[in-house]
Amino acid sequence: MQVRRFFLLKSLVVLGIVGVFGSIYQQNYVIGLQYEKQRLERQHQQLIKKRNAVLVELAQAKDYAALKKKAEQQCGMTQLQLSRLITFTGTLS
Repeated sequence: MQVRRFFLLKSLVVLGIVGVFGSIYQQNYVIGLQYEKQRLERQHQQLIKKRNAVLVELAQAKDYAALKKKAEQQCGMTQLQLSRLITFTGTLS
């Protein structure tokens, strides 16, 4: 009878120790997941900022008037006049 009580007591102690270590492991795992979540949220915010910057750049590139003005000012380009256009209507020999 005492052997059974000793075995039961020993089993409860081992079970308690396993439960404590399991709880500690679980808390550490949850904390690690929280850090990972924060890192991914920061990365998500950075990607959103980059996407917005690219969308602004795309909108500026699609603006014909601003593009024309930039080409005229920075590159010295002018609109081609039809009088300066040479056409070739002959055949090549």
